[in-house]
Amino acid sequence: MKVTIDTREQNRIESATKYYKEQGLKVEVTELEIGDYIFTQDNKNAVFEFKLTSDFISSIQSGRVFNQSIN
Repeated sequence: MKVTIDTREQNRIESATKYYKEQGLKVEVTELEIGDYIFTQDNKNAVFEFKLTSDFISSIQSGRVFNQSIN
């Protein structure tokens, strides 16, 4: 399995890279069009958007969360 981490996850890239490599995953860091993390296995992707509670609430209030979910 491979995980791709968005380059804009600046505060978490180092710790996430270390963690996922320790779990035996291949790690790539690149700018993603959608999401913060993409997990890939057998040509299937799962996209994750990392949210702190405050960011999640702000995203709901501004309506961004709905567009992010659709993407």
